[in-house]
Amino acid sequence: MVNRESKYRIEATTFSDLDKMLILPSFQRKLVWSKMEKKNFIETLHRGHPFGSILVYKYPNETKLSLIDGLQRFTTIRDYRDNPHEYIPIENFIQELFNIISSEDLPRPTREHHKKIIEKSLKKFIASRDEKNSNSLALFELLKGDFEAVGVKVDKLEEIVKIQDKVINDLDGYLNIYEIAIPTIVFTGSDTELATVFENLNRGGKKLSKYQVFAAQWDKYSVKLSNKEYAKTLLEKTIEWYETLVEERGIEIENFNPESMQKDGEINIAELCFAFGKMILERVPVFWNFKNDDLANEIGYSTMAIMLEIRNKDLSTIISNENRGLFDDSDMLETLLYSSLAIYEDINRLFQKYLQTPGDPSNFKYSIGSNFQILSFFAAFWNTRYKLDKIQRKLQTINGSNRETKAIRSNLIKWYVYDILEGNWSGTGDSKLDQIAIEHNNKYLKEVSADTLNDSMQKWYDEQLQKRSINFEPVAKMLYTINASFNYNNYTATSYDLEHVIPKKLINKISTVHTIPGGTLGNLMFLDSSTNRGKKEQFMYNYIDDNIGVLTQEFIDLNYYPIKAQLTDVKIEIEKKGGDYSNTQSVIKNRGNSILNSLMKNLK
Repeated sequence: MVNRESKYRIEATTFSDLDKMLILPSFQRKLVWSKMEKKNFIETLHRGHPFGSILVYKYPNETKLSLIDGLQRFTTIRDYRDNPHEYIPIENFIQELFNIISSEDLPRPTREHHKKIIEKSLKKFIASRDEKNSNSLALFELLKGDFEAVGVKVDKLEEIVKIQDKVINDLDGYLNIYEIAIPTIVFTGSDTELATVFENLNRGGKKLSKYQVFAAQWDKYSVKLSNKEYAKTLLEKTIEWYETLVEERGIEIENFNPESMQKDGEINIAELCFAFGKMILERVPVFWNFKNDDLANEIGYSTMAIMLEIRNKDLSTIISNENRGLFDDSDMLETLLYSSLAIYEDINRLFQKYLQTPGDPSNFKYSIGSNFQILSFFAAFWNTRYKLDKIQRKLQTINGSNRETKAIRSNLIKWYVYDILEGNWSGTGDSKLDQIAIEHNNKYLKEVSADTLNDSMQKWYDEQLQKRSINFEPVAKMLYTINASFNYNNYTATSYDLEHVIPKKLINKISTVHTIPGGTLGNLMFLDSSTNRGKKEQFMYNYIDDNIGVLTQEFIDLNYYPIKAQLTDVKIEIEKKGGDYSNTQSVIKNRGNSILNSLMKNLK
């Protein structure tokens, strides 16, 4: 076996040397360590304990090294150099000075105020201390001035000078940052591998998503945005995201200033992909929640990869020179954004009529589907409509694409149902996505035959009937919603709930040793919310008899509602507790088959 040549070397480099040779990410907007995390790290250095390495890389045509991983550690050391008073423990010195200047006999508010004055003066002394030009009376003069402002005389010069000497000794002996040996990994491979290397180094502790890895490493690759419509929205979404992190989550973000960002009009490629994802989510409420930041990353990066013909496992190559050239071309970037978002709007229009909840056309709570499945819909439309010429930087419309696009639209709802029933997108799904996005094996151009779809539905339903359940199963809710969409205008109330035909309370009386599929398709229906609240745990016939008088045929037909005699037999059977629940099972099974038969007719 041939050993691969290492793409890195490990060195122990002093902070003093690194401070001269390192380029820190100037464009990067990062979540930063809290004050406590910074203090704990400096305490680690003070104790002489080992700490994590930093990763550096020399980009082509640069004389200095770029810091890739370890920014928080390195900048904390630098912050200690500039602001040692924020790190060194001074509580004992505060108490010593308090005993000299003030008194424990004073009222508590006064004592606390005096200690705050001492703390302020002490930190000011440490921050302003110059080793080459030390003033032996500096601390005394600071304390004297600050206390005189509140009418307290400070005259214990000799004792304060002694404490100043002790502070200086502690300061000098606490930590010599210039001689700290920092474990340094120098990566010598390609810059496209940096994200993977970063991810491997950060496998311990808090798990980072690959998108967080890209965000940490792609700060170097910035894009100057134009004033065109979609480019401006990218910038707005990026600023909005950072402002949310700061205002709502209380997170500190380094190098973030909304005004300067707006003025400069510059974001990095990681931010571009995230903001692009946000724009997509807003256009596809049928399937996605636009407030989900992790989802915005996944969809933004993956969609960008589809357009650039990159396999999902190779997302790191989005930053290749060829692709960066597309982002830098303002017309090309605007065309990519406009064309892709138009496809997502088309997908949303196609599915919203099937998956909207009765009474509320903006509610899609019963839609399901994996992210890769929805991305595959985009890939099918994109590859049918467009061919991207990266060299000429042109997005070409493919001749005859209208006919194929129409075929995909016609077939997609059946494929959506069929693939969910078959579990074809379970697991990661990236290889299946690549078949459509990269290998152009566009199965959506072909129709799922009626026999194939019917067999899949029956197989799925037979499996559900063999399981005891009470809570509604997600696929059942989705199928029932799609079937209800073909009679959407008959649902005239403003709010509907999914309700059990055979009430939960009644099913729960049956011993768990018996298989009653109470949560599957044959036992669910849409019921207007007000009726549902009044009905409670009754059959509809009993509720109607008590309140209205007659259960209409329209209601029975719309909901495939069993006849009264059947439900009466079910109630007697359950309350008898004789161990034979064939009537209950039969009602659920037959009603579910009726719904599936109706769905098959509607989807033809």
